[in-house]
Amino acid sequence: MYKLQKTIMILILTFLTACGTGENSTPITSESRFDMWDYMTSARSYEVEYDVYENEIKTDFYVETHKQFGEKYERESSGGLTTLNLHPNAILMDEPNENINIVRFLYLDDENIFQSPKIKNCRLSNFYEDYKKRDSLFHNVLQVTCHLNSGDYQEIYYGYNEGIVAIVENSSNLKTEYVKVGEKEIN
Repeated sequence: MYKLQKTIMILILTFLTACGTGENSTPITSESRFDMWDYMTSARSYEVEYDVYENEIKTDFYVETHKQFGEKYERESSGGLTTLNLHPNAILMDEPNENINIVRFLYLDDENIFQSPKIKNCRLSNFYEDYKKRDSLFHNVLQVTCHLNSGDYQEIYYGYNEGIVAIVENSSNLKTEYVKVGEKEIN
């Protein structure tokens, strides 16, 4: 009888100890630090498809290929090749028409996190455990808001170990949204 009671007690304690120790059990606070490399890249290579909306109407889609090469990450689409290069405290992003310096380690509300001549200010605005855009649901998402020198405004949403999951751009009277709708792994 004693062995049975002891076994039951061990099982109950094991169960109670295991509850609530999941990966996301630590709440996000102003003291939480984020590594943008983990949000801007994926550990695997894949092809991603985005739906494009203009003023709330679906107008197009596009496909982008993502490839991981250790401390180098490539995104390629019909718009050209974007390369991200990892450095100890920064990420250097080489795009077809500009280069952007990105602060690697960030806290919520940090400003001037993306730096280039075209950018007035970018800020790490929010963290979402769950973020829904159109018919897509994403988890562990950072929102970066940017004001450009041209007067345009952007919201870029990065999923943990996923890269860009959505972009919202406001330019004059045109609101453009890019929403990730699918992906497939490539070799």
